[in-house]
Amino acid sequence: MNRNVGMSLGAVGFVLPLLAGGNFLVGLRPEDGIAIFDLVAVAVAGMLARSAGPLRSSDSRCSSGWWAVTCLLVLFVWWAGTLLLRPRGPRAVLEAQGIFAAILLFASLSRLPLRSEVFWSFTRGLLLGALVTTLYGQYQYWIAFPRTLPLLTAAGIPAITLVNANFYNANCYAAFLTATMLLAAGLAAAPGDSSRPFAAASLLPLVATLLLSESRSALALLALAAAAWGALRLRTATWHAVRRPLSWGLVAATVLSGVIVATVDLRELWKVGLLGRMAIWQGSLAMIREHWLFGVGLGRFWEHFPSYRVTSYYTRYPHNFLLEVFAELGIVGGAAVVGFLVAAMAAPVRSIARLRSEPARDASWPLLAPTVASVVLIAHALLDIDWHAPANPILLFVLLGFAQHLPLWTKP
Repeated sequence: MNRNVGMSLGAVGFVLPLLAGGNFLVGLRPEDGIAIFDLVAVAVAGMLARSAGPLRSSDSRCSSGWWAVTCLLVLFVWWAGTLLLRPRGPRAVLEAQGIFAAILLFASLSRLPLRSEVFWSFTRGLLLGALVTTLYGQYQYWIAFPRTLPLLTAAGIPAITLVNANFYNANCYAAFLTATMLLAAGLAAAPGDSSRPFAAASLLPLVATLLLSESRSALALLALAAAAWGALRLRTATWHAVRRPLSWGLVAATVLSGVIVATVDLRELWKVGLLGRMAIWQGSLAMIREHWLFGVGLGRFWEHFPSYRVTSYYTRYPHNFLLEVFAELGIVGGAAVVGFLVAAMAAPVRSIARLRSEPARDASWPLLAPTVASVVLIAHALLDIDWHAPANPILLFVLLGFAQHLPLWTKP
């Protein structure tokens, strides 16, 4: 059963980066791409349900995920009701389809008995899809665009010249790439896995694409996540085991620090990146206070924001997924999202605490990859518009679904 599940989830992993940044690769509109992915998610969920046996009431998965699944059920009903019964914005249906696929995959993955090999199968598919997407994106940017852009400009046709062409913007794709790189690092460190060289080699083009995205928050979060992950490992590891990773980590940190110093405009970062966001969040909180019960409706934040903004700056999104959910869905939808995230993080956090206090196998530490990547996706979504690119919440929910099995995967 796990072999078939691994192949299916490997296919899901391969398709997901195409949804995130390579939609142009298969010539589909975003609406068509997410519709196809929804069908894939339904088929995979059905296959999982048919191939899995019944879980015993004493199984740890039954106690670790019920609250998360319950919160998702509330979120689904409230989201669907708001979508069907109230006026909505132009992209509300597209984003709702992404949330539907994310909920379905989390519910399937978190409730079924899965081995860690299934997670690594998903990771291999995700890396392969990410490489196809990024390499094709590099070709488009460096070779195709210089030849076609003058023709498009002369004909008056608008063209996106970003190397990270995707549904919305490069920052959304940067968050997706950051999480993918952390998963690649986990796979590269997994003892005995034959894909370790592939995972290690995939980091180079992913890092290059992340640097070209110029996403300062993604780069900072990647550095913080790597440092935190390493700190957790250092407590129980011997110097011989961590000497080489620590050396490479210091080299990478030095290079990354140099890139940040050379490319970041600190004045713009302070005035626009920080103070600008704080002004947006202040207006968003005012909107939430006035529409706390039902919200303003899915995708309608941009219509109401001019009445609440505290500066002359206008934005379509609050650059914080929690504020946006509370503003558009009200207290029920916002509480359901918060409750889900808290419940879904409970099992992996307990496992990490146990790993730090007890002797752990070397194979256990790479399995923290879905948890570390999930934290990065959540943190970046608190600073940008990540959830408007459907692949980001889908990847987050899938990783949280895998993380529910961490207590069993890391059991001594």
